[in-house]
Amino acid sequence: CDKIITVSDGLASEYKRVYGIQPEVIMSLPASRDVQPSQPQSDRIRIIHHGVAGRSRKTEMMIEMMDHVDERFTLDLMLVVKDVKYHKMIVSLAEKRKNVRVIPSVPMQEIIPRINQYDIGLFLVPPTNLNLQYTLPNKLFEFIQARLAVAIGPSIEMRKIVDKFNCGIVSKDFSPLSLARELNRLTTEKLVQLKENSHKAAQELNAETKAKRVREIVHDLTEIKL
Repeated sequence: CDKIITVSDGLASEYKRVYGIQPEVIMSLPASRDVQPSQPQSDRIRIIHHGVAGRSRKTEMMIEMMDHVDERFTLDLMLVVKDVKYHKMIVSLAEKRKNVRVIPSVPMQEIIPRINQYDIGLFLVPPTNLNLQYTLPNKLFEFIQARLAVAIGPSIEMRKIVDKFNCGIVSKDFSPLSLARELNRLTTEKLVQLKENSHKAAQELNAETKAKRVREIVHDLTEIKL
């Protein structure tokens, strides 16, 4: 290949270590959206997770987490079905809990305006394989672009973003209980600040900031002026 790109520093390092090549890192960023952070209620904090329900991602852990949070929190799962049997299991687990719902998915371009009404974007995924160890998924940046606070496990690459912009909470380990404890410590005032920090981060973490570099790469490879 004349040029290779990847989405995180960790994956780039693995390409270098295993194959002796150095990809350029271009994060998977969504288009910029002109939205404002929604105002959280003190007695009701709405959490959203969206994406593929996957066995390797252990989606059930996010449902189990809801057994340990206080009565302020609810979780909606906007899931894409790939494994029908596994999805049915997830739906069954959700139906057993009053604070968890599975809701219909929406087209990608509608995700950010749809989830803007929520307070926290959730992604708790243990590093069960190399891709998940160094994952830096588009959903993280969609949470930020939707002006949500972020709640994650200590995933290496995602933590870098959350810490840099101070836009969320990170659990001490990948257990549901650990992240639930961090959520329970949240005050309404802290949540408002985290959402405001996402609002600021969204100005930088969008596709437009990287579009020029992508055009440069294509131009260098094709010698076509774009």
